[in-house]
Amino acid sequence: MVNVAVLTHGQYGQGLINAVEMISGRKEGLIAVPLWPDDTPETYLEKTRIALAGFKGTPDNTLLLVDLFGGTPGNVAARLVYEQGFRCLTGANLPMLLEIMSSDLYVSCSDLDDLCHLGLQAGMAGLRDLNATIRQRGD
Repeated sequence: MVNVAVLTHGQYGQGLINAVEMISGRKEGLIAVPLWPDDTPETYLEKTRIALAGFKGTPDNTLLLVDLFGGTPGNVAARLVYEQGFRCLTGANLPMLLEIMSSDLYVSCSDLDDLCHLGLQAGMAGLRDLNATIRQRGD
């Protein structure tokens, strides 16, 4: 099984997890690591390391999802990627997390690269201008 840690500003990560579990049921190996206003980059890094230590397995079967490239959660993830070899995707959104957690690759942990590819595709496919979509269908 793949472990997934959602590193985000505030409650966004837990909100994503709550939505995924509302749609597809409770998931093992899925946690949120929220960044709070009082956290420094150093305290957030330590909080993240402690959270990841609770996972079974290694960085080879752990995926980090962060909300914003260049923000503190993303910078902490970049450090963990560099130091320990975790995989990481930025721009975490509900379609991305739902696809990852619903995939057979999540359960089998057979190919983290393929799972990341699926997650990225779903995350990007979920971005739409609804007004333009409705106008196109109305023509």
